[in-house]
Amino acid sequence: MRFEENTILFGSDPTPRIVAIEMGDTGTVKVYRREQDGSTVCDIEPFHPFVWADSDVADLGMDNAEKLAGDLKFNWLVTVNSWKELIALRNGLKNAGRTFFALTDPVQHYLTHTGRTLFKDLRPEELKRLQIEVLSFCGVDRDLPDASTPEDHFMSIALADNSGWEELIVVDIANVEESERAALKRLTSIIKERDPDVIEGHNLFKFDLPYLVARARKAKVKLDWGRSGGFLRSRPSRLQIAEKTIDYPKFTVDGRHFVDTFLLAQFYDVGMRSLSGFERTDVAQHFSLTSEADISQLGGKELQRAYSEDAERFRRRALCAVRETRAVADLLSPSYFIQAQIFP
Repeated sequence: MRFEENTILFGSDPTPRIVAIEMGDTGTVKVYRREQDGSTVCDIEPFHPFVWADSDVADLGMDNAEKLAGDLKFNWLVTVNSWKELIALRNGLKNAGRTFFALTDPVQHYLTHTGRTLFKDLRPEELKRLQIEVLSFCGVDRDLPDASTPEDHFMSIALADNSGWEELIVVDIANVEESERAALKRLTSIIKERDPDVIEGHNLFKFDLPYLVARARKAKVKLDWGRSGGFLRSRPSRLQIAEKTIDYPKFTVDGRHFVDTFLLAQFYDVGMRSLSGFERTDVAQHFSLTSEADISQLGGKELQRAYSEDAERFRRRALCAVRETRAVADLLSPSYFIQAQIFP
């Protein structure tokens, strides 16, 4: 038996090449699979979220519980037909003082219930990965960007993917408002056209995505990046990595995954303790992934001068960043790809 055929490790359902799951209409999920020719297809599957309880729930007027084999604590499975019903079920059990356990993520519910996992029979290079780097313009007397400040705006959005494709969207300094709005629309159009499974960036959660959301709100532009047109969503999140606690807004969008190489670098350094810093330039230099160190480190007011006075130098800096992000992700993300094949 091949290692990946071990159903205890890789799940009981061998359905291959699933790249993403998203909620569908009531009682369904959308399962996105990568075909051998590189195309992406979508299957509509039934979805029955559940809770594990420590006793029957018939006394609560429910007849949808199943006694499981064995004598472990949570040996009753209570299944419903929609996520809305699951929320009502959890509230009902809680109000009745019953002991139960429920997963909080619908995708994890689906994968756990079906025995499926992501990325089976896929090679890492078969994932469609898009990298993004936002460069921002700060007003006078400030070094840190503030998307809510009138004189601030983004200068460019650099994009690349693991096929070698690249595009740089530059905001016209002479017509910032209209150009920025057009840039945001172009970004969304590219995401829909290239249809990535994964969107990668360095400090993606704490800078790029919040900044884009703030500027899109100001410009009244929709960031409907989901595979079915869903919008970016975020919630406060906290990550404990060794002695560090990192608070950040965790962004999600239906049918796609986000990877922040800043966080990957933090996890890497738990064991190695060898990084001098966690900025993109620090990480890229540590792994010898920087081909133009002087361009890679260009920032602050010097970068803003290049934006207004030296278009070629600015272009090199913007594209250098997404190339380095892709290279860092190439190096640090494969172990998480394997974990996703194992854990729902």
